[in-house]
Amino acid sequence: GGVFVASSVPGAWSRLGEGLKGREVLSLLVHGPQTLAGTDEGLFVLDPAEGKWRSVPLILPGALAAGGVRSRARILGLAGFADEVALAATSLGVFRSEGVGGPWRLSPGAGGESTAVAISDDGRLALSANAAGVMLSHDGARTWVALAGPASGRVNALAVVGGSPTVLLAATHQGLRRSYDLGATWLEGALNLPDSDYTGLLVSGGGEVIYVSDFAWGGVYRSDDRGVTFRRLTVPGLASDRVWALGFGLSPGDLLAAPLVGGLHLLERAIH
Repeated sequence: GGVFVASSVPGAWSRLGEGLKGREVLSLLVHGPQTLAGTDEGLFVLDPAEGKWRSVPLILPGALAAGGVRSRARILGLAGFADEVALAATSLGVFRSEGVGGPWRLSPGAGGESTAVAISDDGRLALSANAAGVMLSHDGARTWVALAGPASGRVNALAVVGGSPTVLLAATHQGLRRSYDLGATWLEGALNLPDSDYTGLLVSGGGEVIYVSDFAWGGVYRSDDRGVTFRRLTVPGLASDRVWALGFGLSPGDLLAAPLVGGLHLLERAIH
């Protein structure tokens, strides 16, 4: 277990800090000057001065936990807006932190296991997913309203694509779902995108390019029209087509893919 970093491409990977061994790292977020790691045993922040990860308390209402604090929630997703707001999708619900180093508190109305979170580029709209479906916030995750759908079971990843209209995306175990009316209705699938178990969802700045990855049948797909149509990437080199997660590389335009086997893969200048 742990977090590893490479300062150049190609470059050697080295362990980033001590204190995460034996823990499963499920999510990562760079939030202002902070580096956060969501694990199967709670949320951790890197202390760069000491080179160690320290546990971050998650504050619950006093009626739910002795002392009001419980740290060992499972952190399934992290999202942030600049250095102002950060969100964590946890086994206890959605937690919210304001500013850098602010306390993490359970967001009202967002209790129960959450599988994914997302926040818009301006920090206003936020999405969260739980067993009942998807919830939307219009005030940066201070309050939530339940949406009618998507009726597709487990949601693995969420995204808010800015512009006119705003597009909400939900990567589910039955396919990609899209909403153009802030969640009032959802469209199933997209042109050239088969229904499958999509686990990776990545949106470039401004929403010009969208990537999704299929963990069931394999493949990474790209959309250049805000999710209306997709095309499968045919670039060779992945050790497995079954890709669990996607991310941005060190250089602008680079795409990272984490397949089932073979470690982290880099596609240079994928986004342009």
